[in-house]
Amino acid sequence: MAHTQTRFDPRTLLRPELLELDEYTPIQPFEVLSKRLGIPAEQIVKLDANENPYGPVPAVLEALAEYNFYHIYPDPEQSELRAALSDFVQVPAEHILTTHGADEMLDYLCRLFLQPGDAIVNCPPTFGMYEFDAGLVAADVLEVWRNADYTLDVQAIEALFANHESGSRMKLIFLTSPNNPTGNLLSDDELRRLLALDLARYNARRGGLLGGVEAFAFAPGFAVMVRHRVAARLYKAGGLRRLAGLLLWRHSTNVSGCHIRLVAELGPGLFLPHPTAVVVGDGVRLGRGVTLYQSVTLGRGSDGKYPSVGDGAVIYAGAVVVGGVRIGAQAVVAANAFVASSVADGTTVAGAPARPLQP
Repeated sequence: MAHTQTRFDPRTLLRPELLELDEYTPIQPFEVLSKRLGIPAEQIVKLDANENPYGPVPAVLEALAEYNFYHIYPDPEQSELRAALSDFVQVPAEHILTTHGADEMLDYLCRLFLQPGDAIVNCPPTFGMYEFDAGLVAADVLEVWRNADYTLDVQAIEALFANHESGSRMKLIFLTSPNNPTGNLLSDDELRRLLALDLARYNARRGGLLGGVEAFAFAPGFAVMVRHRVAARLYKAGGLRRLAGLLLWRHSTNVSGCHIRLVAELGPGLFLPHPTAVVVGDGVRLGRGVTLYQSVTLGRGSDGKYPSVGDGAVIYAGAVVVGGVRIGAQAVVAANAFVASSVADGTTVAGAPARPLQP
């Protein structure tokens, strides 16, 4: 009997959404353009990829020439580089991630935060990898085209976010400044409006609309606040209840890594999306609806006083606020900021030391 060989098509093993993915068209390097156009490479000026037309400084070329271990795997944690960057930008090295160009960072963001059904906001014309990387993880792309002068249509992004069906799926907004390929800068006012959308808080609050048992089990910030408020009441009641409150507080702190002192004044609606490493000192006073992200520290300053935080303020990951300062109502403190002076209502601050973002 003659043997018939079945023809195998490897595409049948691919995830179906990848078959529908638009092909990414890469830029062409100097040597390819030179051959195609018949022009010497040194006479070509490329403006299509946000590249540095001047090349590396001589010191970089010398350092590369002197390195002798290209055949050995490098330090996977890039310790020396991250330490140098930490010293330069005054941000702890553990908050710095180095990647092989922006493409690797974009890939990380999509793989870490997106799953099928989630969505990104993309603002074309812009860098093609935003849409491409989102497609690789089966996320949807919500397009908000730029205005005729290539500025952002912030109002359209806000409208998308306000829409329950689209806003509830938005996880990432990809923006670059200057934009590739139009060169537009992202203004402080545009950034401030987009930060006010607070995607993480919206999604966390939406996901937190569960029954009591489910919320306690699956929303870590909710569980922390339940345990803390019960412990605080017991502690303030005195007697044996005080001891019970201390034991419950210690257990909650050990389990969650969130350290909120029992005598701190916490307003209603305190929201902890990721409570790990949040530290709130004894004399801190928090208003209504305050949001604290992971690794936020509110502590005593050299003046012996503690900060107060107004209603609806948002303090992002890694920020430190010390001393008798006031964070105003609806104010925003950017990630890793160091705040040692008061912040006016509705103001966004960033940096170390923190300064207001100019409109």
